[in-house]
Amino acid sequence: MLDTKKTVIIFFIFYLAFEIALYMLVGLRHPLWGDEHHFVPTVQEFGQNLTLQQLKTYNEMSTPLPFVLYALWGKTVGFQLYSLRLFSIFIAFTTCITYYFLFKMIFRKYNYAVLLTALLMFQPYMIGLTVFVFTDMLPLLFLGIGIIATKHKKPLLFFLAGAAALLCRQYYIFFIVASFLYFCLIWFKEKDRDTASMIASTFLSALPLTGLFILWNGLTPQNEMKLHYMDRTFQFHPTSFILYLSLFFVYLFPVILVRWKDYFVSTKRLILSLIISVLYIFYPVHASEPAIRLNNVFTVGFFHKFIRKTVGEQFEHLIFYLALLLSLPVILYIAEKTLFNIRNNHYGWTVFSGLGILCFLLIMPLSYLHWEKYFLPVIPLAAIHLLITGKTDIPTLISVPSGRQK
Repeated sequence: MLDTKKTVIIFFIFYLAFEIALYMLVGLRHPLWGDEHHFVPTVQEFGQNLTLQQLKTYNEMSTPLPFVLYALWGKTVGFQLYSLRLFSIFIAFTTCITYYFLFKMIFRKYNYAVLLTALLMFQPYMIGLTVFVFTDMLPLLFLGIGIIATKHKKPLLFFLAGAAALLCRQYYIFFIVASFLYFCLIWFKEKDRDTASMIASTFLSALPLTGLFILWNGLTPQNEMKLHYMDRTFQFHPTSFILYLSLFFVYLFPVILVRWKDYFVSTKRLILSLIISVLYIFYPVHASEPAIRLNNVFTVGFFHKFIRKTVGEQFEHLIFYLALLLSLPVILYIAEKTLFNIRNNHYGWTVFSGLGILCFLLIMPLSYLHWEKYFLPVIPLAAIHLLITGKTDIPTLISVPSGRQK
């Protein structure tokens, strides 16, 4: 692929044509699908009369910003299903542009930016999020904006993006925690005003969500759904942890393939991976208990369904185990590289993305549900981390001057 602006123009023309075709073939005609059955009524409810009481009791488990934005769109364009789906198309195109500029900013090559943007936007889940009235694309958009704000040390932009991401999905707190840790590491060495402002912005970005927690007297709105889930809301689920570990090889295979020798040549890393993989015996991947009990869903996502349709249910644990075994060297590499750069005061993209990935793996298993699609925010972070060249990641995000290192 040529590293030229022409490549970028062709890509965006293709993506826009893809969106138009998807909308014409699916968005205009397809009946309510999946979560749209309850998301669309919530949007319509917000569009009729948004009150504090509605914010307190609306019948969803996630935070309200997507429903509010779709409701505002609906008031302007209409609440017909095809009208709301048009907003999804707009959000997806904006997300595509945002991640292109993010990857171009980091790698400084048009072809890298195009390929990585395509890797993200053409994930199986992203195609559905592009056209249906779902809530997952918006926090991904705000995640990309938040990463850009981190690069340029823009505390106001980070506050807006971080708060918006949390107001779309609670679990994006992993990004706020990772950013806080990242800027604290820099503060310990630099103690400059810009870094202090970024630390403050991480705290401030959590305030709107905190306000909702106070209103709800809990982590979710006070509604019927909460009665089914609240006993599982804040527990660490090892099965979820194992699932998200195994998804690295599944959803990042093209990226891993580029530099596979970096991950699989270390004998110590391979042996440690083999030892850790024994955990699968005790915590095999399976659907979340609430998904089974309430929705009769017996898989964790598209890959799980693909396994059952191709090789059969009897082989699913073998395949997930192999995915875990092949993912672990990559994850250990990420942890090693992150710690190496922290010890050597190289606070660049490696440390930032590494902290984001590790915080996700520790925080996400606290959720009452696990799905493959929840892995989506890891894809851009892991792509950045794995494709940065060398131990000390060039180009750097922020480096502590050598004269101030200890």
